[in-house]
Amino acid sequence: MTTLGPVHRPGTITFVGILLYIKAVIAAVAAFALIFGRDSEVAANAGLNSDNLLYSGIAEAIAAILLVVAAWYLMSGSNGARVVVAVVVGFRLAVLVWVMLTHHTGGTAGHGILSGLLAVMILWMLYGDQRSEKYFEGQA
Repeated sequence: MTTLGPVHRPGTITFVGILLYIKAVIAAVAAFALIFGRDSEVAANAGLNSDNLLYSGIAEAIAAILLVVAAWYLMSGSNGARVVVAVVVGFRLAVLVWVMLTHHTGGTAGHGILSGLLAVMILWMLYGDQRSEKYFEGQA
């Protein structure tokens, strides 16, 4: 009888988890700036009132928390977290394609191409790599 050893997390999943943590930090910084910088000159130049900036900051803070939770569960081997991350990345990819097709001027196209390639790369890391599949199957 053979026993299976522990399933080690592949580097691709670690990379995606680190990207999620980085995005969480950026969202937290944005939340802080939006909530506590509402009365600054930058806020006045944005053309938004203080309440809109507060609500945007709260939304960013919630996004930061959700990103940390998703990264934690993804790196722990949760197949549900993998599905959630894939759905969000897929949705963002669809929005990117739509924006590129409708607003294809200036830096939008270049940003869209780079962001789209990153999204496809993340989806491949989650589902296209055999080590990732074994990792999530071994955690079930």
